[in-house]
Amino acid sequence: MENPVDKSNLIVRAALYLEYEGKCFYEGLPIRFQDMHVDHVIPEYLEGTDELKKIIKILGLPENFNINSVYNLVSCSPNVNQVKNKKEYPVEFLSHCINMRTKPKAEKIKERVKKLTDEYKADKKLAKLTAMLNEYNNKEKLEELYNTLSREKPFIEFSEVNKDGNYYTYTKSLSNVHLSGYIPLYPNLEGSCLITFSNLRLRDCMITLNHKQIMKSLFSGVNTDIDLKLRNYIIYPYGDKQEIYYVDLANTRIPLERKEVEQLTKIIDDFYDYYIKECRYLYFLLSRDKFEKSDGGYECNQVRLLKISKQSWIHILRFCREFDYNNGDSKWNIFDSSSSFVKVYCKDQR
Repeated sequence: MENPVDKSNLIVRAALYLEYEGKCFYEGLPIRFQDMHVDHVIPEYLEGTDELKKIIKILGLPENFNINSVYNLVSCSPNVNQVKNKKEYPVEFLSHCINMRTKPKAEKIKERVKKLTDEYKADKKLAKLTAMLNEYNNKEKLEELYNTLSREKPFIEFSEVNKDGNYYTYTKSLSNVHLSGYIPLYPNLEGSCLITFSNLRLRDCMITLNHKQIMKSLFSGVNTDIDLKLRNYIIYPYGDKQEIYYVDLANTRIPLERKEVEQLTKIIDDFYDYYIKECRYLYFLLSRDKFEKSDGGYECNQVRLLKISKQSWIHILRFCREFDYNNGDSKWNIFDSSSSFVKVYCKDQR
C-alpha cells in the first residue's frame, strides 16, 4: 500500500507534527516538537505476525499494508505513548484511527515530506554555495560565478560606426560598459547616447543622455588621465570606500570600481572623437562661425543669422503683413508674421 518511512527522520517528524497541528493524535492536546513521540497506531511489534495479517483483513486494508507507512504513524505525547506501549486496542478503535483519521491525511503528509525534503536540499545547495563564495577572495571570481549562475555573460568587446543617409550611429563595448549613440547628422544637429553597465553590483543599468548632457557633462575632461580629476561626472573614493568610485550622469549616481571607470572613460574618449568631429563639420557647413549664438530661450542651439535695427524690423513686419499669404495670390503673398518672428511659405506647399 505504501513505502515505509523512517520515523526518526526529522523531515518525517516535522510533516507529522504540522499535519496533526502540533497536537497529540490521541489526546488532542498541544505538544512541543522536541517532546513529540511518533507512534504506530497498529503496534510495531506485530510486524510479520499472523495477528497483523488478521487485523489487516478485519480492517479491510490491502495485504501489502506497511506498518511503517504514514497511514500508521501519528504524533503522540510521551506519556500517552508510554501507557499505550504494547497495550492491545479493540479492532474497532484501530479501524476508526486508520480509516477515519490517518488515511485522509496520508496524501497531505506525503506532500509535506516532499516539500520539506526539497527545501532541505535547497538549503544544502545554498550552504554549499556559501562555502564556495567564502573561497572566492576577489571580485573577478565572484562576478564569474554570478555570471555562471545567472547564465549571463560580460559584454563582448566590440566597436562599430555606421553612417548612412539618415543615421550616424556609434557602438562600443568593453566587458562591463556598453555605449550606443546617435551622432549629429544634418539636418538633426543634436545627438544622444545610451550607456549600459553590467557588473556584480549592477545588471543592465542604463543611463540615457541628450546632446546637452553629452556636451556639458560626458565630455568634460575628455582625453585626460583619470587621476587628474578633470572629469566632473566622476566622484572619487573617500573615507572607508577606497576602491569605490561614483559616476554621476543624468541625475543618476552609480558605484563603479577603478577598472570599470577606466573602461567608461576609454569608450567616452573614443565616442568624443567621432561626435565632436561631426559637430565641427556641421558648424562650418552651416557657417555658424560667422554669426552670434542665441542667448535666449530653451532653443540654445539656435543662431542669429542677421543683426538689424529695431526700425528695420518694424518695416519688415509691415511689409510681411501687407503681403500675408491669406490676403492675396501674388508672388509676394507668402508671409505670416507676428511681433517676434516671420514665416515664409512656398505658394505651392506650406
